[in-house]
Amino acid sequence: MKNQHIELEQGVVDVVSLLDCSPDGGELAFVSTRDFQGENLNDWKGALSEGLASDGGLYDPREVPAPFEEAFFSEQLPYLELAEVSSLILRRFIPREDIPDEELLKMLREAHNFGLPLEEITQVFDGVMEGGEKGGKVLLAWLDRGPTASFKDFAARVMGKLLEWWCSENNHPMNIIVATSGDTGVAIARAFEGSKWVSVTVMYPSGGVSDIQEKQMIQADQQNKNVQCFPIEGDFDRAQSMSKILQETRSQTEQIINSVDYRENYTKEVNTRIGENLSSDELITLAQSIGKINLGSANSINAWRYLPQQTQFFVSYGEALKEGYIQPREKVYFSVPTGNVGHLMAGVTAKEMGVPIEGFILATNQNDIMVILINEGILRHKGLEKSVAPSMDILNASNAERLLDYARKKSDPSAQIDFIGIRNVFQDTPEEREALKGGIDIRNFGVTDKMLAYLGDLIPFTAGVTGDEEIAETMKEVYTKTRGRSLPDSHGATGIRVIQKGLEQGAIPKNAKVISLVTANPHKFPQALENAGIEQVPEKYRHEELELATGGIQVDTQKRETLLSIMKIMEVISSLDKQMKEQRESV
Repeated sequence: MKNQHIELEQGVVDVVSLLDCSPDGGELAFVSTRDFQGENLNDWKGALSEGLASDGGLYDPREVPAPFEEAFFSEQLPYLELAEVSSLILRRFIPREDIPDEELLKMLREAHNFGLPLEEITQVFDGVMEGGEKGGKVLLAWLDRGPTASFKDFAARVMGKLLEWWCSENNHPMNIIVATSGDTGVAIARAFEGSKWVSVTVMYPSGGVSDIQEKQMIQADQQNKNVQCFPIEGDFDRAQSMSKILQETRSQTEQIINSVDYRENYTKEVNTRIGENLSSDELITLAQSIGKINLGSANSINAWRYLPQQTQFFVSYGEALKEGYIQPREKVYFSVPTGNVGHLMAGVTAKEMGVPIEGFILATNQNDIMVILINEGILRHKGLEKSVAPSMDILNASNAERLLDYARKKSDPSAQIDFIGIRNVFQDTPEEREALKGGIDIRNFGVTDKMLAYLGDLIPFTAGVTGDEEIAETMKEVYTKTRGRSLPDSHGATGIRVIQKGLEQGAIPKNAKVISLVTANPHKFPQALENAGIEQVPEKYRHEELELATGGIQVDTQKRETLLSIMKIMEVISSLDKQMKEQRESV
């Protein structure tokens, strides 16, 4: 039973006036996670366009902007549209002198032209959650209403607008490289479709995404001259490593070309990280090729891939308040399915910005390396297990570095973490992983007990599901207990199952208010639906983009060339860059 609805007439909000009174990004500086002294600062435009910091670290705001006032969340937030909320959040990160209020609002209305509905599924938790008017509630936040049917649209479309603006302002074309485990690729491709300034090259693991996700990417490739999508040999972690190496090589070109010792050492490192056998001469060729193009990243290694995702936490809270599920100033938990941890970092930043969040429930699939890291402080590798939740089939989560650095800043700022050492463990060969089955204590790399305790308070419960069967059971249980009204996708199902585990173990209060994030449309994962025995998906889940992917453009995914090497990836990026340059010159 909901509480009394808040009447909309009570809260008509003028977003233009709010923006006019809102503080902006001003002198906000971005700093690498590996720059503990803050010696090499960048502005928001540098962080956006460069993606990866020159030291190989990840850019973050040196200080999160001042939080919104408490009254904002009860008196204004519930009455704002999604795009209006986005504009108020990003105003605090972007100076007015760069993008005026009206222009920022226009950008975000074009980017966030969809909604974010909530749905109550508390009945699924009968027996483990306290009932009654003052009891607990579980709400699903549907993040799949964007044009590609995935939560990735929240950040990808904003990044598309901002980077297109930057390129136009600076007369500076860019080539974006994207590694994807499924949804990021098509979201970024659609965000930049038709751009004359930005080309997009997407790498996805061959056989490591759903058929529909692959078809979505191939459609974007076929429909846009500035987009190309290719399967690569290996898993997502290898694709992500190649993307990072290309970014790192960009900033180290001079050392690679001029220093024999540096080049030989770096060649060995590259070969270890991506399982190749490049020669030092090939590395020179790679560096020279990168030097001829403007390479950027749209993966969540780029801070501007996770910062816009804060909007979903703000809007989910505002919707819960407007619909009477929670009371003003009441704190909630968010259950966050995660693979690369960017989604969680968006939530952490939203909490810093004032959203009344009690804590996070972190869910993974059977690839639960982050669960072990947070719960035990141990890096314990095992082989990747492919699942029906492919966006979580990740063992080397880039944003784990951001999460650990955030815990350092909040709990033990004088400490320093050896992120390169941690990365090297993540990059271990299968043989090395086998020898380290017991894992490595993360304290060996400068992570302290204070940091781990802080993470334990921030994330009071984290767990993974045991396998595809448990995902199927959860999807079926929600579908059955809600009488066909609710059907999460395979990723959202992990978030729901982990809430249940947390309640059963007493880690989550039985009267908690929990918002569980559903990250994609269930139609994207037909194998998961089949496993759950669900043959007829409700009409309300129909999505134009997915209907095109399943019945519109005919594509033969079996004939897609699988790219094996980083040299081949560089070749196809350079080819697209040349084509884009010729098109611009012909206009």
